[in-house]
Amino acid sequence: MEPTTVMPTGPDGRPPGEQDRRWVPVVLAVVAALMALVVYLVVQDDDTDMATDTTTTSEATTTTGDEPTTTAGETTTTEAPATTDAVPPFGGITAEEAATVVWPDPTGDTRYETPEDAVAGAAEDLLGFADPVYGSFMAGDSRSGEVEVRAKVDGPATTVGVRQLSDDTWYVLFAAASELELTLPVPGSAIDHPLEVEGWGRGFEGQVRVAVFERGSTTPLGEGFFIAGSGEDPAPFEGAVEWENPGGGWGAVVATTASGADGSTWAATVVPVGFIGGD
Repeated sequence: MEPTTVMPTGPDGRPPGEQDRRWVPVVLAVVAALMALVVYLVVQDDDTDMATDTTTTSEATTTTGDEPTTTAGETTTTEAPATTDAVPPFGGITAEEAATVVWPDPTGDTRYETPEDAVAGAAEDLLGFADPVYGSFMAGDSRSGEVEVRAKVDGPATTVGVRQLSDDTWYVLFAAASELELTLPVPGSAIDHPLEVEGWGRGFEGQVRVAVFERGSTTPLGEGFFIAGSGEDPAPFEGAVEWENPGGGWGAVVATTASGADGSTWAATVVPVGFIGGD
């Protein structure tokens, strides 16, 4: 049985869809500040390693009999080659931009020339919608906007946010469902194993799946299942997800509820994260 599509209200009395959109500008500002600090520290370390390597051969003097003969020594200065691996590659975009991306991988080969293509790629490949219904692109400014995705025409809306970054192609930055929210982890945060999650929502039999993905991959590093609301009202959920931490890099945490008909995604929320630690 498909879950009802009656729009629930969040803790402050507003529809959850409105709550989801209120945190997006704040989230992106936090992410940008975080990545600016990371890049600054990496560049500082790189500058230290770029010191000039200078080799000097001192003047040599040879004396034969009473007449000294002086041979001028040669002085060789070798500039240390510029390193290319001190700062991780980010494709054609900046490190600050890359920190906000959930799909596709900026260092991979997949690129989208339109916002609609970027939304479809994320919805079907990452979020797991089987046969989604797409709304019209709603521009926020000249380089960003949103598209609503639904599992069925009368299903709940999952709003997917996209932006055209400095390489002039389109990337997905977030997805926020009207009846499913992740409050932990915070977008842009660095996560380790196990992953502590919190949120609220409702779905078929109350089940919520939370999975961790390496950016650009459709195979999860780990996943967990939690019980939220199963009726008209959403309910909170929390717990830990066991996952294999690669010890670095970037990824996404995806929360979904499933359709009672075929098990495909009914609603989805996704946030960008970084990976720390590892075994």
